[in-house]
Amino acid sequence: MSSGVAPVGSGAEAQTKASRARRRGRGRAWSGIGFAVLFFAGLLPLGDLLGSFGDSDATFVAYFAKDSNEVGALVGGVGLALAGLAFL
Repeated sequence: MSSGVAPVGSGAEAQTKASRARRRGRGRAWSGIGFAVLFFAGLLPLGDLLGSFGDSDATFVAYFAKDSNEVGALVGGVGLALAGLAFL
């Protein structure tokens, strides 16, 4: 007396929900990995600046007078911004 139609809440529906849950879990895992990579990649170019906020203004002016330091700070800032987006 089977009509061939799966009843509501059947195994097929449960498998679909489980498949979606696995995909969401993988997406969250990749997002976490991306955050960690981008966070550390953003901090590396900023290494000279970390902990130096008590320095005088002349020290910062001399540091940013070099183009390579300016580019490093820009790259680090972009990396940290992208890490923030990956965290969301």
